[in-house]
Amino acid sequence: MAEFYKLFSVKIHKLMMMLFLFALFLIFSIVIFLLCQQFGREQKLFEQKMEMLQQVIVESNRKSTLQSNKMQLTEDLEKTLQANRVKISDAIFNLNYDLFELLSQHNLLKPRK
Repeated sequence: MAEFYKLFSVKIHKLMMMLFLFALFLIFSIVIFLLCQQFGREQKLFEQKMEMLQQVIVESNRKSTLQSNKMQLTEDLEKTLQANRVKISDAIFNLNYDLFELLSQHNLLKPRK
């Protein structure tokens, strides 16, 4: 009978160890499953943030390009205005010169009294 209790005790001990190992396996499996789900959620959130960041970068590049184009147009306009200012000044000077010549040819220039 002592052998029976000893054998029974060993079998119960083995059964308890197997149940303990099975419980650990089950707990670890649940933890791994939950971690995989959390990783999937984090990955989707990361992808959404990356898409938003890419949109911000694209919009920023577009605005930068527009601003660069505006600056180039402003520089071109400034150069054109400067060139036209010189031309207009020359034209006004030539018109005044021609006017004085014409007036002097017809003796229309009178000194002020």
